[in-house]
Amino acid sequence: MDTELLTAYTLRIGVILSIILITSGVALTVATGSTLGYSADELADPHGSVNTGTINYELIYHGLAKFEGLSFIILGLATLMATPIIRVILSVAAFALEGDKLYLTITSIVLIIILTAMFLAPELTLEGG
Repeated sequence: MDTELLTAYTLRIGVILSIILITSGVALTVATGSTLGYSADELADPHGSVNTGTINYELIYHGLAKFEGLSFIILGLATLMATPIIRVILSVAAFALEGDKLYLTITSIVLIIILTAMFLAPELTLEGG
């Protein structure tokens, strides 16, 4: 499969899936009012303690099983954020299979920068602050 076509499909599928999840989550939240045990005021407060760092994966998993709207919204946002990363990973694999060393090197560097920013930079920020 062509690398450009593969990355285009990856982006389309990721965005469409995230739209479906977020829309479903909003509809469930409006219909049921369920928000993983948080009040609407807690969720709406921009300076509140509810953020992605305080909501753990187990809570999201159990929320999905119970059709909690907020769990679907968080999963949709995670899907949207993961889509470009998956695209870069697939590009690395495609360039490796094609034997294109220049683009494999460039794309691998991009992947290393993304992963470093995701996993190392937040730790440095927490220690320094």
